[in-house]
Amino acid sequence: MNTLQQSLSEDSLIFRIKQPPSLFWLNIVFLLAPIILTYIASLHICSEACTAGQNYRLFGLAFEIWGFILCPFFLLLHITSRRIPAFIWLTTIAVAGALGAEAWFIYVQKYYIGHWCPVCLAIAACLIIAFVIQVITIAIGHDKLSKIEKEGVKMKYYLGSLTTFTVAVLGFFIAFVGLSKVDKLEAAQDELKEKITFGNTKSPIEVYLFTDWQCPSCRKIEPVIEKATTSINKKARLVFVDFPIHPETMNFTPYNLAFMVNNKDKYLKLRHILTTLSEQTGAPTEEQVAKAIQPLGVKYQQLNYADVAVAFKYYKDLAKQFNINSTPTVVLINLDTKKGKKLKGGVEITEANILNAIDALK
Repeated sequence: MNTLQQSLSEDSLIFRIKQPPSLFWLNIVFLLAPIILTYIASLHICSEACTAGQNYRLFGLAFEIWGFILCPFFLLLHITSRRIPAFIWLTTIAVAGALGAEAWFIYVQKYYIGHWCPVCLAIAACLIIAFVIQVITIAIGHDKLSKIEKEGVKMKYYLGSLTTFTVAVLGFFIAFVGLSKVDKLEAAQDELKEKITFGNTKSPIEVYLFTDWQCPSCRKIEPVIEKATTSINKKARLVFVDFPIHPETMNFTPYNLAFMVNNKDKYLKLRHILTTLSEQTGAPTEEQVAKAIQPLGVKYQQLNYADVAVAFKYYKDLAKQFNINSTPTVVLINLDTKKGKKLKGGVEITEANILNAIDALK
């Protein structure tokens, strides 16, 4: 029994090596610094080089979010190692994984972005120094163990080193797989789509109504759409799309978008007012619109130009995707099966046909 206890005591020496106070407090500094630098990065006050890096995400999350999660974790591991020396190894391994990921991030900055982000490089430098301090600590412990003629004890140091290297490679691989560039225009379109979509958001069926504000046939089907909207919204998602056969339609789109985004509950009534106004003018003014909607108790809230521009691009992409060349046109598509149906003109676009098409696509 005594022999076994002695063996266990000797084996556990690798977990009982104390880090010199000077190295411990020095590493506090270099593990605290990345937290501060991450906060600076989150303020987005860095140079143009940093801005380019903000277009990238790691598994869909911004680097700042990962920084606020991982950097305090590394610091906590290190502080714990003061009381539990085994955490010296855990801190070393964790930081090694982060350095593996940093290696890929730096490569991307060099060969993909073409700019160096000083904040990112500073974080990487702090982690490198922290890792070196940990290695020095372990090397001191290994030197002390060299006096013990126990290959099993030394083997655990080799195993720990191999684990550290493996985690570093794993960190590189995870960063390689998870890093992706954000398409800001696509993201803006997705956000806009959510804002202007009506109906059952859980349904796989999407219904797109392509109309032109100066199109006589479009005006004729407006009562049909108003009546059918309630039934459509129960079964599918509905998107109203401005398709400018007549250039004047683009004068109405900013108002139409604003009503869809800000006044969904009264949108059909507001749409009816815009339809009536389109019979009187091809270029409505803000004063005309404000006066026309006043009876509904609605105040026009102008969208910023960027949102309107995104909408125009989104509408154009939809028209190209569904090969739209005339109005009015209704496109129905099942996102799961990729099957769809198209209805054209006042003869085909009826409440019954739309609802039947939705049921058929299910």
